[in-house]
This record gives sequence, C-alpha cells and structure tokens, in this order.
Amino acid sequence: MYKLKTNGILNILKFTIISTVIIHLVEGCNNKLPFEGYYFNVNNQQIWEFRESKLLVYNIRDSLKEQYSIQSDNKKIKLDNKNTQIVFPFKIVKDTLWLTDKTNFLTNDSESKLIRFELDNIDTITFFNNYWHLKQKNLENDFWIKFYFSENKKYAFMYGKEKRTNNIFLESSFNFNQDKYFNKFWIYKFKSYNWNPFGYLLTQSSKDRLIFKDLSAFKSIELNKYKSKINSQIYGRWLDVSSDSRNLNLISNNSRFYFGDTIEFKKNNIFSRILKDKSNFYYEDSLVGSNSEKNKNLKIEIPFKIGFNTKFIIFNEPIDQILEIKKLTKDSLIIKNHTVGENLLMKYQHIDN
Repeated sequence: MYKLKTNGILNILKFTIISTVIIHLVEGCNNKLPFEGYYFNVNNQQIWEFRESKLLVYNIRDSLKEQYSIQSDNKKIKLDNKNTQIVFPFKIVKDTLWLTDKTNFLTNDSESKLIRFELDNIDTITFFNNYWHLKQKNLENDFWIKFYFSENKKYAFMYGKEKRTNNIFLESSFNFNQDKYFNKFWIYKFKSYNWNPFGYLLTQSSKDRLIFKDLSAFKSIELNKYKSKINSQIYGRWLDVSSDSRNLNLISNNSRFYFGDTIEFKKNNIFSRILKDKSNFYYEDSLVGSNSEKNKNLKIEIPFKIGFNTKFIIFNEPIDQILEIKKLTKDSLIIKNHTVGENLLMKYQHIDN
C-alpha cells in the first residue's frame, strides 16, 4: 500500500514538472516576435531592429537611436509608452513588413513599408584590395571600380567597357565618405553623378562580393571581385621600334607625355621612361635623377596596374589613362591607346638590362 502511494505522488510530481516546462515553452514562443531582425523604413531612412521584446529605431539622418518595449501576436504590435499602450496592426508579405501607424507615433505616414535585410560578414579591409565588377540590367555597359585610401583621403576610379568595341574607358573618378553609424552600420556616400546622393548601406562584404542598399528605394547593388592576372612577361625594359614616327601620347589635364623611346615596367608596378630632354612634358613629383640638362639618366616614374585579364595597362594618377596590350611575348610588345583621340599602335622589342 505504501509503495502504491509513493508511486502516485511521484507521478503527480512528474506531471506537474512537465506541465510547468510546457507552459514556459509556450509563453516563450508567444513572446518571440514573428519578424525579428533588421528592417529599413523606406519612407524616412530609418533602420529598425526587432530583438526579442524590443524595438530599436536607428535614425540615419540625425544619428539618433530610440528604444521601445513591445509585444506582438500575428496581427498587431503593442508598444508601451509612458503607461500607455499603442497598437500597430501589421502584415508581412515575403520580406516586407507593412505597418499601420494611425497615431504617427513611430512614423510620419499612416502606413510604412519596412524591407527586411541581413548584415553579413561586414569586413571593410578587403574593400580596398580588389577591382569590383558592376553589371546591372539597366546599365548599357559593364563597369569596374577600384577604391583607394591614401593620406586620409578616400577616392575611387570607375572604368567602363563599350559593348560594341570592347574598348575600356575611364568613366569617372570621385571621392567618397565611409562612416560607421551606431557602431554597426557602414554608410557610403559616393560623390559622383553615377551614384545616389542619399548614400548606400553596406549589407554584405567578403573577399569576393560587396552588396550595397541605396538609402532611397533600398535597391541592391552588387559588386563582384574581378580576378585579374598579371603576365610576368610585361616586366623589363623595352625599346621603341615603331615604324610610325609619331609617339603614342598620354594626355593629362596639364600637358602630354610621349610614350616612346626606352621604357621599363618594374615588378613593383612602377612604369619608368628615360627622358631625352625636358622640353616635352614631365611631372616634377615623378621625376627621378638630377634636374641638369646634361644628366642622361633623367627619367619619369609613374605607378601602373595590369587589369581586365592582363589586356590593359592602367595609369591612375597622375595621368588617368588606359592602354591596351594587343600583343605580348617574351620578345615583343604592341600597345594601343584607348583614351587618346588617335588610335596609335606602339611596337617594342625586349632588351636585356
């Protein structure tokens, strides 16, 4: 008899414990929001974060953050404000949260469109290390972008490729700002007519891809890493053997540089050319050697890059020009200009150091 009573008590205790756990689990499920995560308020450039029983509103325009305690079921959000509870009906359609706010407490509109997004592997270190390929259906040409950071100045060069001729051209160069809001959101403002003046939110960053959301319509812009290889045969000294007496010109805003005579592509990505005299153009900052007219070792040195499947030589500063490699072997080099009016070919023969 005693054993039966003991078993009965144990069964009651087990039932009580299991019931308590189930109740807590159910309550926990009820407290969990059906739409946790980050949302962008298209109407007023705000980022909303739903986290457990909290709503955090990040205002990008004035860098202010608000926090509210909320509860939710499948139809309404209940917000506690100064001993008053405000109710906001909502509906979810795919990744969009439509919120009705007749009190205009959270928004200036009776209905707000909130677009869900994720922050993924935000790493700005690789941002400056690659060429980034931009290809969109609404753009006639493909574009490549290279970002730079030098002496507290951030700038970029944007190159395009014509579909008809496959010629590469410098679309634009521009400065940009890179600011971190609320210690978590990277906002970029590109100072160029090609970009939205409201700025862009970086939502994904990795060594292979960048995804931005513009802060007006919150449309995606995807940049993919462009893998360009360098043909090591370009390195070394080359002698101009062109039959055309005219030298290929690189035109700058200041003057012109004659791309002829003996030239050298160094492995540290420095282009060098020996000057016969100073009567034609040179850059003071790029001049190496004595300023004496008698110094035969006077030469100019300019940084260069090889891009777009080794087919192009790119000079950014100070001359902002692009040359196409038409032929490259260990003995011969043929170069064509893309950014100068005359389509001249320059032919070179490799010479020993």
